[in-house]
Amino acid sequence: PTSSATPVGEPSAYASPVAETTAITPLDTVAAGAAVDIAPAADSAPEADSAPPADSATAEQSAPPASQAFWALAPVERDVVDEHGTPIFTIGPTAWTLVIEDRGDSFVVRHEDGRIGYLNDVSGVTRG
Repeated sequence: PTSSATPVGEPSAYASPVAETTAITPLDTVAAGAAVDIAPAADSAPEADSAPPADSATAEQSAPPASQAFWALAPVERDVVDEHGTPIFTIGPTAWTLVIEDRGDSFVVRHEDGRIGYLNDVSGVTRG
């Protein structure tokens, strides 16, 4: 019997090249309607002996902070509105709500049934 196993370290016919990986788009950019390709190019990997650019600290300070979804609990019932300001659902102190984007003075929240709206009163909201 002939073995069909590929020796360790040898490329296999079933191997997936790195260039064919799928980019993952953060939820907050999807909710904002601006999908961004965040996967690095296969040929853009930094070399081990290359030094970072001298102005890398400046570039990091000017870039907006990365936003990540989190759970929030409102201290009282509050309306979540659509883009026209019409209430579409309420949130309150009895259930946590998924915040998919923090806009500083408002949150973009997702209801458990998939609806997305804006919470304009974020005072006293507990983050979890």
